[in-house]
Parts: sequence; C-alpha cells; structure tokens
Amino acid sequence: MSSKPPLVVPTISRREIIVSVVVALVVLSAIIFGVVKMGNRFTTAKLTGVIELKTFTPRAEDQVTIGKKGVEVRHIEGEYGFEVRAGGKVYVVPVEKEIYDAKKVGERFTFPNPEPGS
Repeated sequence: MSSKPPLVVPTISRREIIVSVVVALVVLSAIIFGVVKMGNRFTTAKLTGVIELKTFTPRAEDQVTIGKKGVEVRHIEGEYGFEVRAGGKVYVVPVEKEIYDAKKVGERFTFPNPEPGS
C-alpha cells in the first residue's frame, strides 16, 4: 500500500491580510479623491466676457427626445450663438433661443470654459 504525501496548503497570516486590506483601501481612496477633484475642476471653470456679436445660422430641424415624460418633439429654427471676448480671446458660445433673445451686444455673459486646463 503506497501512502500519499500529505497535501500542504499554504496559510495566509493575519498580518498579510491586514496589509492587503489597507493597501486596497489606500488605492481606492486615491481613485475616489482623483475623480472628485477632477469633477470640481470642471464645475468651477467659468469665463465671463462681453458679447461682441450675436450669430444665427438657419438650420431648421425637429429634435425628438425620448425620456421619462414620453416622446417630446421640439422644432428648432437654427443655431444661436454669441461671440464673447474674455481674457483677450474671442469664444464662439452656442446658446438657447431664450438666452439669445434676452442678451444684447455689449452685455457681460458667463459661460463654461471650453479649455478648462488653461
């Protein structure tokens, strides 16, 4: 009768488990911190400038939106925009018709920075 050698299962010490959990928590918290900080940078990146020109490009279209309220159809006459001078640069900013009608050339306008890293 041949006897098989006993099966040896390596054990993990309590110290190795604790170190592994701590390292995992540090890595996870670093990832969460990075995502939160990255999101804050974009929400606070705003520019304020003076409207130099109002532009309208006629492009009639119907936009169909499917959402919680069902199907919504919205007719759009074209693209509305402003040319805004902020920080020595001129930005072309697309806007909704209501904002386009409410603002005049020469007024101050605040908009999201298209180049948040600068």
